[in-house]
Amino acid sequence: MMRNMWSVVKEKEHFEENHVEINCVQCGQKTTRSEEGNHLAYECRKQPITCHYCELRLPRERMSEHQEFCGTRTEFCHKCSRYVLVRDFMDHDSACDGGINNRQHDLPVSLPCEFCGSLIQQDEFDAHQRECQRGRRVLNCSNALSVILFSTHT
Repeated sequence: MMRNMWSVVKEKEHFEENHVEINCVQCGQKTTRSEEGNHLAYECRKQPITCHYCELRLPRERMSEHQEFCGTRTEFCHKCSRYVLVRDFMDHDSACDGGINNRQHDLPVSLPCEFCGSLIQQDEFDAHQRECQRGRRVLNCSNALSVILFSTHT
């Protein structure tokens, strides 16, 4: 009888430690204590995770959008003197031959505009970004002036 009572107590302790429903501390979703670690590691939309491009930590629910943008930034390859998308840099770096056999080396390089996201040829990039930034300031202006009138706006 005592042995049976001991089993009931242990079973109750086990249930309370492992199977009682709890709310996730990050997102509030219901989970169990035994599944909480798995939920936080792989499912929780509010759990901060690290971007594999820039190591910034953001909630999982925002990471996909961030990485889509972050991966389109460029980094300079010192082997071949080209700008390469961050998302492609690891593969590029391991396969780069320093530009010796690169017939594409003379092709124009396009870079993403940080304001509108368009890919712009490198030789037009600075001028485009200045115009794009100026247009963006006008659109954000509380006076709501048009781009045409921007030069007279103070």
